[in-house]
Amino acid sequence: MLMSTDSPDPWKTGTLVEHYNKLFPFDEKEIIEYLQPLKLGPEDTFVDFGCGNGAALAVAAKLCRRVIGIDIAAQQLEMARKRLAESGNVRLLQIPFLECRLEDEQLTRGSSRKALHHLTDPEKIEFFRMIGRRFVTGARFVIEDAIFDFDRSELETHMPLVIADAELWYGDRWPQVQPDFLITIREEFATGLNAWETALRAGGFTLAERRRRTCFLSHLTAIKEG
Repeated sequence: MLMSTDSPDPWKTGTLVEHYNKLFPFDEKEIIEYLQPLKLGPEDTFVDFGCGNGAALAVAAKLCRRVIGIDIAAQQLEMARKRLAESGNVRLLQIPFLECRLEDEQLTRGSSRKALHHLTDPEKIEFFRMIGRRFVTGARFVIEDAIFDFDRSELETHMPLVIADAELWYGDRWPQVQPDFLITIREEFATGLNAWETALRAGGFTLAERRRRTCFLSHLTAIKEG
């Protein structure tokens, strides 16, 4: 069975951080659209798995009682720390996803953007089973990631469609993005919608909405049932 390292060395050492932040910027308009289904409010405790440089945390910190950012890259967390220096309601943790027990937290909102594809399908199940215990009934969780319309086992059959969709999605940026995109799709652990739903159910979450962007990218909103 293929297994992830959960926290690849290039992210630990920071060698990918500057490259990634430049290639895949996340502006405030995109952040607001991404977070909108969470319906963040002043009573919420929000956690962002793979928080990066804290761009989404900075928006959430203005709306929520507490926000928690989790990332494996020290360089990303240092940028997040500087960005959020004046926010007194932020907790930042450098920890692999599969060690995120957060036993001292009661969470009402969660998110992960373009991060959980570093986990294999069994690891996604393990992750949501672990963190699901920390979320209250009715909690909301959003994911935007590499989510296929088809099972991962069918990827090579569908690669012409994936490439065509990617060229349209990225437009003029496609030549710069293509190498990283192909690594994510082929060498990391992007997977099909059914596998993502299975992982969410392991944590007690039910898929409430799917916003399909392309055949390889979707935004999911899930709700904790109990």
